[in-house]
Amino acid sequence: MSKLISTTVRQWNVAPAFAERYLRINFPDASPDVSIDDLLASKAELSQFYARYALDTVNRGRGVFDRLRPHLVASAKRHLDIGAGYGGTSRVFAQNGFSSVAVEIDENLAAYTKANAEGLPIVVRNHSFLEQDVSGEGPFDVITMNQVIEHVADPPVAMSRLANLLKPGGVLLMET
Repeated sequence: MSKLISTTVRQWNVAPAFAERYLRINFPDASPDVSIDDLLASKAELSQFYARYALDTVNRGRGVFDRLRPHLVASAKRHLDIGAGYGGTSRVFAQNGFSSVAVEIDENLAAYTKANAEGLPIVVRNHSFLEQDVSGEGPFDVITMNQVIEHVADPPVAMSRLANLLKPGGVLLMET
């Protein structure tokens, strides 16, 4: 593994496949011998901002998990992440003993989620939550939906679907 990929994995807690994919697509000319800090420091401020946001996906996911932890029953093991983005939330739940279904409408982001799922019990679905039924993969103990509801064409239908997918006593976290 190159220094660039290994420092990215170590610093940002992402999967090696995620680091490789992200760096290959977004920094194709980067030297494999540079550290992620040196690479980012060499970029314009806006490029640094977007890269740090993408790379910070697992830390954001850890924040979600930590907020929910006090509300989770010991038997909770099934997680649904609507709008999985870069896959950080699903990754953290899977690292904490959950099986996770990650739904992401954007094909490129779904590929990042898949790369971040490397070696973990995460199923990635690349489709619209409202257009494809995931009820066969539920019910779920925990559903997360961060920065998504404001983009949904029919929020009442989405809320009804979420309620039907959540186990009694389950937890739904939506953030906007």
